[in-house]
Amino acid sequence: MMQLSKRTYHLILLGMLIFSSTVSYGQHEIGVFLGGSHYYGDVGRSDFQLPNKIAGGVLYRHNYGHHFSLRVSLNHGEITAADSLSNLNERVRRNLEFWSEIWEASVWLEFNFFPYRIGDPKLHSFFVFAGLSGTHFNPKAYYNESYYVELQPLRTEGQGTSLNPNTEPYSLYTMAIPFGVGYKFNLGRYIGVGAEVGFRRTWSDYLDDVSTIYVDPQALANEVSSVAAELSDRSKTGLDYTGYQRGNSQNKDWYIFSGITVTFKIFDVPERCHDFSF
Repeated sequence: MMQLSKRTYHLILLGMLIFSSTVSYGQHEIGVFLGGSHYYGDVGRSDFQLPNKIAGGVLYRHNYGHHFSLRVSLNHGEITAADSLSNLNERVRRNLEFWSEIWEASVWLEFNFFPYRIGDPKLHSFFVFAGLSGTHFNPKAYYNESYYVELQPLRTEGQGTSLNPNTEPYSLYTMAIPFGVGYKFNLGRYIGVGAEVGFRRTWSDYLDDVSTIYVDPQALANEVSSVAAELSDRSKTGLDYTGYQRGNSQNKDWYIFSGITVTFKIFDVPERCHDFSF
């Protein structure tokens, strides 16, 4: 049988100690998130706004001691915006609008400013969080006063056509960086309640289907469809905007989930003393 060196043996035991300290000690919670969602990007208002759609999800949280937690979440929400409601005249003239569902899987770390553990009514704390999300979106526009049309297949900025040959239709998936602030407190021995605001800075500029320039609407109608041409330029001015800026490709799109969480302690693994004498 192969013999391990004393140094290798000690390294294996050290790894086991570190691993057991992270998985065998801590609290475990499951719960739900319910709140609102809104968006910030190239369409609609450019100032602060309150949530205008409903968002919700489920979550799992592992608490490492009193200050650090790991959270995994699955969330769903909607985002929408309309230039007709904008505070900027140039957006009102442009007259674009969109609606999209958001599906999100996130993992992040939370830091509690004060000692906090679920189940102790005396403990409460403000917290901050940051992590990584994978997001699916699919912008649509209201068309012909009857139904929503998916915008990505229409290539409204000429993606993948002779009008914009150096680009491809954008992906409906993006990564995002979630970060935010919140507050936690306990209701009894098994229930925790939180309130949070979470910003998501995405790596896409197409949550709203708007990023670069206008293309020739007649050429777009010939290469894609008349619907694509109509939805690429919805202004009522009668002017030809071909080659002019339709959006700002230098700024990525954001969405925000804010609301409350209710979590339940499912089990609490106590700290153990390990004997690693050799």
